[in-house]
Amino acid sequence: MGRNNYPEIPIGMCGGIDGWSLKMRRTSRTCYRPYISRRGGIPRFEGRFYINVLKNDGSSAFTVEKQGRVLLQKELCGVEMDVGEWLNEENGYLTNGELRVEYGLQIEGLRLTNGTWTFNFHDPLFGSQKTSSMFTFHRNSENGRASSLHCHKQLLTFHSSYFKTIRNSEFKLESSSSVHIKKFLEFCHGIHGNVNRITSNYCLAFAQHFKLSNVIRLVDQTMQKNTSGEKMLLLVVFETRHCLADWLKELGSSEELAKELKDLEPSDLERLSGEAMKQFVRFFFTH
Repeated sequence: MGRNNYPEIPIGMCGGIDGWSLKMRRTSRTCYRPYISRRGGIPRFEGRFYINVLKNDGSSAFTVEKQGRVLLQKELCGVEMDVGEWLNEENGYLTNGELRVEYGLQIEGLRLTNGTWTFNFHDPLFGSQKTSSMFTFHRNSENGRASSLHCHKQLLTFHSSYFKTIRNSEFKLESSSSVHIKKFLEFCHGIHGNVNRITSNYCLAFAQHFKLSNVIRLVDQTMQKNTSGEKMLLLVVFETRHCLADWLKELGSSEELAKELKDLEPSDLERLSGEAMKQFVRFFFTH
C-alpha cells in the first residue's frame, strides 16, 4: 500500500478485444480507487460495468454500477476509498490483509475505428442463460481453435420462418465458412460496410440457407455499390438481381453469355435461380 504497487488482475477478453485488467491505484495521500483498464485504451462502447469493494459479510458502501454509452476514456473507475475505512477492523473489509473487489463488464455494442457501431457477437447476451433468447454459432479457426458467436433470437426469427420452426439454438459451422459468419450477422443486424467477393459469397450462402430474403437483397445492393473492382464469381452474380443486371450489361451480346454459361458445370447450372434464368432468356431475345 505504501509503495502504491498493487497486482494487475487480468480479466481476459471482452467484446472480442483482449487486454482488459482490474487494477488499484492511489489517488491522493490517503485515498485509493479500483478501476478497469485495457492496454491501448478503452474503446467507445454500449453496455455496463460494475465495481464493488466487499466487506466480509458481502455488503459494501463502495459500489459503482453504470449502464449506457461509455465514451472513449482510459479507464472505468470505482469509488474512491479512504484507507482508514479499510484498516478499521470494525468495518470488516480486510481478510488476512487482503481486500475483495468484485467487478463485472458487459459490452453490447462497439464503435469501430471507422466510426461504425457494431454489435458484440463475441459474448453471451446479458441474462440470456435464463431466458433462452440467444442463438449461438460455434466455429473453428484455421489454427483449430474453437470460438463462438452469439446474437439475439428476436431479429432472426422475425425475418425468417427457418428460425421459427427449429428447436435447436446452437449451430456448428464448417471451418471453411466460419470466418465469415460475423460479417453475415452484421448484415442481418443492418451493419454493412465494405465487402469483398469471397465474403459476399458466404453471406449470400448463409442468407439463402437460413431463408433471410431481406439479407439477400441487402448483400445484393451492397455488392452493386462496392465490389472493390473485383469480378465476382458467376454463381454469386446469378443469385443477386442488381449485380446480375450489371454483369449482363458488361457482356454486351448473347454470344458472350452463351460462352460464359457453357463454361459452367452442369451441377452449377442446376443451381441457378429462377430469377437468373428469366433474365438470361430475356437477354437472349434482346441481344
